[in-house]
Amino acid sequence: MEAFAGLGLVATEIFRYNRQNFAFDQDQRFNRDELRFKMQVERFRLFRQDIRDLVELTVQKMDLYHMTGALFIRMISIYYSEGFFFRAPTNLLASGLLPLAGLCSGLFVDGYLAFDACLDQVP
Repeated sequence: MEAFAGLGLVATEIFRYNRQNFAFDQDQRFNRDELRFKMQVERFRLFRQDIRDLVELTVQKMDLYHMTGALFIRMISIYYSEGFFFRAPTNLLASGLLPLAGLCSGLFVDGYLAFDACLDQVP
């Protein structure tokens, strides 16, 4: 009988010891999971900041496209309205003005697309 009582006492001590270890492990798991979630939130904040930086870079690049396109369109319109500095034969003048007209229409499309990209990127 005393052997069963001793065995019961040993079993309760082992159970109490395992319970303390289990509670310690659970606290450690909770702390680990909490730290992991905090790190994920911080990582996503940094990721969003990277996206904001890329959007700002895209908008700056599109602004540069606007400026260069406007300068080219201004130059082409001056060539069409005031003419060149010398008087050239008609066929030579036409072969110079037709590509400028194509370039001007391409620059209008470029300006429109750059403007549309800037509108899409505004947060």
